[in-house]
Amino acid sequence: GIMSHDKLPDELKYRIGDIVKMVQLKSKKKWNGKLATVIGPFNAQKKRYPIEIKFGDKEQALLQSKNLRLHQQGDGWVIDVTSPVQKLNLLLKGYTRDLEAFSKLTRRKQKIFHDDFVYEMHDEVVCRGLTQFDQQLNLLKNNIVKLAEQQKENVEKFLIDDTKIMAMDDNLTKFEVIITVKIGNDKLWKRVSEVCVEEKSKLILSAKLKSVQIVDDKTKKQDNADDAKNNDQPNDTNNDTTTETDTDKAGLANIVDAINT
Repeated sequence: GIMSHDKLPDELKYRIGDIVKMVQLKSKKKWNGKLATVIGPFNAQKKRYPIEIKFGDKEQALLQSKNLRLHQQGDGWVIDVTSPVQKLNLLLKGYTRDLEAFSKLTRRKQKIFHDDFVYEMHDEVVCRGLTQFDQQLNLLKNNIVKLAEQQKENVEKFLIDDTKIMAMDDNLTKFEVIITVKIGNDKLWKRVSEVCVEEKSKLILSAKLKSVQIVDDKTKKQDNADDAKNNDQPNDTNNDTTTETDTDKAGLANIVDAINT
């Protein structure tokens, strides 16, 4: 998965407010090992981040990402999961990842869904067939745009997420698709859907959103992410100590209704 920070492309590695350690600088050798704050977005032309040093005369500079190491993530990474628009954005991410998982499970490109396909989604929305599923995803996208405008809230297009597929029975007809998204403050948003595959045709017969919860991010930030080997989550994600926040379905339904009226 793309859960580890060092796998991110340069332009996505840091956000405003991150505290970084400067390393391997040639011209400013005396800065090496010291801390700075990222003070602006990635400068695409110069391929550098604007930083301000946290010592002396608070000098500013543009540095390449290879000369920076994450010391502490800032608020730019925090997703407020109590916010209606952020909840919908996370759910949308989950459903788009489901589509990838479905095609992996069926190992097919063309027909993935059984004719009787049903998906029990959030807010007691039930989709019958791929067309309705598509419509729901488009509705979600539109709702997110509307809500974001109304609430004057920024919705992060790039979410750092991971998908795991676990077989729940021996005939490989029942699976769990577990989506986790980093939401900052060492927490993950974790969504579990149950998927049934028809035994004969091996097509996706049904899916059902089972739970949404906030769990601790086991991949704690090591000082040097480069040394962190296999810091992906283990597969037995069930034994997490979790603070259950099962989707308050009614709440979300009301929000969506309010937008549609």
